[in-house]
Amino acid sequence: MKDIERIKARGEIIEKFINLETLINSIISQHYFGKVRQDFFFDLLYNQSFNFGLRMQIIEKIIENPEKEKMEKLRELNAIRNYFAHCGPEVFPGHPPINPEEGRIPHPANYNKTIDFDDLYNKFVSIEPEISAYLGEIFTNLRGIMTKE
Repeated sequence: MKDIERIKARGEIIEKFINLETLINSIISQHYFGKVRQDFFFDLLYNQSFNFGLRMQIIEKIIENPEKEKMEKLRELNAIRNYFAHCGPEVFPGHPPINPEEGRIPHPANYNKTIDFDDLYNKFVSIEPEISAYLGEIFTNLRGIMTKE
């Protein structure tokens, strides 16, 4: 994946994952208050310290019979989002002059491996619609509504 393509893919993945987190936050608020309370939503659930792991623990407790496969796919989407959001910059073998064609972004778990952003992007866009629909269905089944309170 070329730099400009990776930048566009990064933006798309981060935006789509923000939408997933918004659905999760809406489900949490709907569960506890019977509506999406904006004060709870923005003051607590949007707080930078309220991380994805905590959201997952809560949602798995409050969803009646969560589908394990879908929860795993949601975790996989988060991992892909993290690769796009946090991995970089490119490294180049040897000494200058640098050949741009030889640059790579090492995998955080194993420096000798290269992250395959094409594969990660394709995986994300193939899984995300299913998970988005699943979370949307849960929210709808909770009779989800949005209020200013």
